[in-house]
Amino acid sequence: MRATFFHLGVLAALRENNLLRNVKEVFSVSGGSIIAAHLIANWPLYTGKPHEFEAAVHGLRSVATRDIRGRVIRRWLLSIAFLVPRLLGLSRTTLLSREYRALFGSESLRRTCLKHGDSPELHILSTVFNTGDLCSFSKADFVVERASESVRFAGDLIPLHFAVAASSAFPPLFPPIKMTKEHVAANDAEFPYPMALTDGGVYDNLGYKKFSILDAAQRTASTCVILSDGSGAFHPDVSKTYRSMIARNVRATDILMRRVGEETLRTALLAERRSAVHVSIGSVRPGRRLPEAIQRRFQAIRTDLDRFTPDEIMSLMVHGYEVCSDALGANVGPSPLLTKWSDALPGTDQNLDRILKRAARRRYGLLNFWDWTSYALLLLMVVLPMGVAGASFWVIRTRSEVAQLNETVSVKENRIENLAQQVNSAIQASAVPLSPSADPPPVASINRSEYTVWIQFAGSLRREQMIDLGRQIAANWTVPGANRGGERIGAAAGLNEIRFGPSSDEAAARLLAVEVAQTSIVSGRPSIRRVPSIPPKSLELWISR
Repeated sequence: MRATFFHLGVLAALRENNLLRNVKEVFSVSGGSIIAAHLIANWPLYTGKPHEFEAAVHGLRSVATRDIRGRVIRRWLLSIAFLVPRLLGLSRTTLLSREYRALFGSESLRRTCLKHGDSPELHILSTVFNTGDLCSFSKADFVVERASESVRFAGDLIPLHFAVAASSAFPPLFPPIKMTKEHVAANDAEFPYPMALTDGGVYDNLGYKKFSILDAAQRTASTCVILSDGSGAFHPDVSKTYRSMIARNVRATDILMRRVGEETLRTALLAERRSAVHVSIGSVRPGRRLPEAIQRRFQAIRTDLDRFTPDEIMSLMVHGYEVCSDALGANVGPSPLLTKWSDALPGTDQNLDRILKRAARRRYGLLNFWDWTSYALLLLMVVLPMGVAGASFWVIRTRSEVAQLNETVSVKENRIENLAQQVNSAIQASAVPLSPSADPPPVASINRSEYTVWIQFAGSLRREQMIDLGRQIAANWTVPGANRGGERIGAAAGLNEIRFGPSSDEAAARLLAVEVAQTSIVSGRPSIRRVPSIPPKSLELWISR
């Protein structure tokens, strides 16, 4: 996520300097592949009018609040506990691919690229773990770059979300994603073994190698290469002895990747055939809007796919914009976009400095009570140990003692089952109910695409009904998970309401309530409730029947 939103600032600077439309090819690895795929899928928004670009930014920012890593780990742990899903192959990388499918849909990379004829050619890069080769996904090909040749397969049916997962499956957390001959419609002779694909940054963290191969074969018409580099800094550490085998191997890998990155960058900057501009997250320069001390913090921000705060996101975007503008030597005067983003940062430099210090710490929190799997894991953590204890004592207890133990377990289970309702009741206690009868504002007065609508449902509502509701709302609002109908969660039982945070979002909540009522999914207009903890531009639909 650090790289994703640094690159977003770079794209904004290219746009403001009238260069984004001139981009012909994009080569991406790791976190860069998330924004590269989003760029191609939403090319008219990125290159359109200012409000359309803001809509694209808003859509990408919602990814950072999704907590992709946490959602994957929670579902993976549940798949271990329940063997049937585990046997169906729900690995962490498969679950990662499903998270990207919720963002990009299930269309192929080819179809996504062909939607917008003027969009750049996209090359999503990955590493073949079992052979050590570089490989790439494009709208027509899946290509493996071997020592003496480029081996091409027909890759025009490969889903975009699969390619992004293969490019960003960071090895310490995600196992390689399996690619077989079925993905490319090849036979055994052409594709003799499954390929294990992992993060493209393992082979080349800048993504430059693939471009250099095409350039040497004169298969690119680009005249300038922009290296948008969101990689972290290498920190000398003289305090460790590296006696541990794990510590030695991790450090050896870090040193090797550092040397490969330095050599790749040197080769790119010295290439005679093309000019190259290095846009580095580690760039520090006086005279920018952010102080030098704060600029030095960005390379240390964690690289995880966990939840990023709005302040972390916005500061990365501002830094990416300024670094890119400096690297390009841009002199276009004051930028309204940069001013707007800068004004959204925390009030003082000291506050921002504290935020970026915290952003460098890896976060290990597992539970997120906006995700139903957190409740399921809590249930397992209580019930499973009790079940094991009950089984160990069963052989020495009388029937009456066993009955008494089962009764105790039943009480505990009922308490856990009511946990979601208790959490929801606590939220309602702090909320401010409002009358739903007031007339909604005119549609033209509210930019509905700026608002993210989160759907939670319960009761007799079927998944098919909620998918239909999600699609209707998504026609005007930003609805994560619309193609799944939102999240089924017990805490929504008996509710029919729209929740919002700041008072400025009340008008949007009332408009959404009218539109939900018009779908006839439930009877009557949802009530309106103000919950101060909900962030701006976010609306929550709690619905049941």
